Amino acid sequence: MADSIGNVTVLVKEKDTSYYKNAIDSIFSEGHLYNIIKDKKEGKFNLVQIIDKYPLSQEKIDSISNVISNLSFYENIVYKNSSDLHLMMLFLNKEVFNSKSRGTLISEINEIAMSYDHLFENWRFSGLPYIRSYVMTIIKSELTNFCLISTTSYFDIAFYVF
Repeated sequence: MADSIGNVTVLVKEKDTSYYKNAIDSIFSEGHLYNIIKDKKEGKFNLVQIIDKYPLSQEKIDSISNVISNLSFYENIVYKNSSDLHLMMLFLNKEVFNSKSRGTLISEINEIAMSYDHLFENWRFSGLPYIRSYVMTIIKSELTNFCLISTTSYFDIAFYVF
């Protein structure tokens, strides 16, 4: 799911050119975690990605889950065992999100996430970009309705209200 969301692009139009730009800068989730391994020979620590390729067996998935759950640093940040909560944070490209090019970016991300609804339950979406986009969509819809209703006569308005 994170890889699908991470590949979301938007069409950016600048003067005479148009091009696609990644909408997601980075993703922080269980599928993108690192482990710190001590290299005794070199006398330093190395960051090693926990999942280097897509796991194809339940045994591999269980092994990865075990590694992550044994890294207590990530507990209550990326996962919470007591409530079976798992977090995924998306860092949106600020330039894209603050431009007119964003269009239906949040809706597209939401649709991709919901396409995995059969694998997960009790979804929660949050964050200022999400809330900002969601509220703006509602306001645009209500403003359109308000403008349509305000251009009708009093009789027509009374008909809509009653």
